[in-house]
Amino acid sequence: MIFVVLFFCGERAFSQVELTTPVVDGHTVYVISVDMKNKKNKITPYLTSKYPGGDEEFSSMIGKTKPTAAIDGTFFSKSTLKPVGDIVIDGKLKNFGGFGTAMVITPDNTVRFIQVVWGHQMDWTGYETVLACGPRLIRDGTVKVNAEGEGFKDSHVLSAGSRSAVGITSKKILLLVSVPDGVTLEELAKIMQSLGCVNAMNLDGGASVGMYYKGKYILEPGRPLTNLILVYENFGERKVTQKPLITTDSGSSQFAEESDPDKMYAKGQALLQKGDTEKALYYARRAVAGNPSASNYRLLGDVYAKMNKNPESANAYAQVSRIYYEKGDYNASVVYSQKALTLNPNHPLAAEYYKKAQQKRGK
Repeated sequence: MIFVVLFFCGERAFSQVELTTPVVDGHTVYVISVDMKNKKNKITPYLTSKYPGGDEEFSSMIGKTKPTAAIDGTFFSKSTLKPVGDIVIDGKLKNFGGFGTAMVITPDNTVRFIQVVWGHQMDWTGYETVLACGPRLIRDGTVKVNAEGEGFKDSHVLSAGSRSAVGITSKKILLLVSVPDGVTLEELAKIMQSLGCVNAMNLDGGASVGMYYKGKYILEPGRPLTNLILVYENFGERKVTQKPLITTDSGSSQFAEESDPDKMYAKGQALLQKGDTEKALYYARRAVAGNPSASNYRLLGDVYAKMNKNPESANAYAQVSRIYYEKGDYNASVVYSQKALTLNPNHPLAAEYYKKAQQKRGK
């Protein structure tokens, strides 16, 4: 394992795109490495030409796009075939999901990982590439897996299986990783950490796992897909036309000087008290993005309630209920699930945690 870490994190710079197959914790791992310091390397999502509502064979998409390398992208609905996460291609939003964790890349190849505010349209201004999937695996060098907290409940996601992931090292090497044999999310996170990633997230897995590298199909998916992550070398430099709205890995701020979620909360609360709901909403969203805590979601719910946006307010209060339930504060969970259900009697998340919290409280 030490060899693997040194191999990816040492001083040797990648000039192009490379494939390696290290063994980490007993698992053969397929790794495509891309030096993001080289501005001629480009990472971009790709949506099938049949989008929305269609899928396509992996080889067909590769044949059309002719990338240097590729890997499977974000999850998609089996019924509608629509991807679940936000997808931005060349600065334009192509798919809205409002879900999970997003890999975002500026035109100068700065890579960040940002938690999406659940159910809300993020402002991806200044980012050339965005692909949201998840859950988060590594945050600032530490294993951080909270799948259910990010809204992932599908047993296929939570159980062991073939997996793909993407991460960035301290040397600004982007790693596209596939593990064909069965691993859990926690095991995958440790593998990404061993490979030197300081930030990383999970991608689609199972039968979707696919990898292509310089004319060879390294791993072929067991089903058609709806989206990919493509890699191009010698693409050419891109000009930065706008400063990114969100500049930190936590996704909490408008500009670098506004990077503290606690400050975002305080500003949002103060603006709400003054009745400036539009500005309060801006700061409440950034507070949640930086720290999806009960207090930040509560502020978001209060702002939406003041704006008479009941569905959005119910979404936020349902998240508050969930967080309190997970912390064991069942009384507070009941209170906020009731608030959500008052605004939206059919809210599934609020109904779920109202019932669960009531049962716990009654024991």
